[in-house]
Amino acid sequence: MIHWTPDLETGFPELDAQHRKLLELIEQLTGLIESPTVDEDAVRSLITSLENYAREHFECEERCMAEVLCPARDINVEAHQTFLTGVMQFKKDFADKGEKREFLAILQASLRAWLRNHILRIDTSLRNVPKKE
Repeated sequence: MIHWTPDLETGFPELDAQHRKLLELIEQLTGLIESPTVDEDAVRSLITSLENYAREHFECEERCMAEVLCPARDINVEAHQTFLTGVMQFKKDFADKGEKREFLAILQASLRAWLRNHILRIDTSLRNVPKKE
């Protein structure tokens, strides 16, 4: 289980609430992995939610970074594109995979890595940028 900690905070309440939503999606994914059988409809629904979340959140976050002239903005945009490409590929590949639970575990590990490698290293750079009044 992943818990929200202060080191994940960006200093932008709206973005932090959205990041918490990602934690909820990861926990839902964990529940699907741990269930006795893989509910493919629930997985497809979760992937659609993840895709929608990413599009909405990335747009909001990129706008915030642009508004405050965050130096991490360009690398953030690139990372977001890579993330969305990965989600779309996962969505496409899911139906073709034989061992669904193992495939879901790979997605779960990727999302947890995103928290460590992206949110903690790029998104939190917003804390150090003065906000416009």
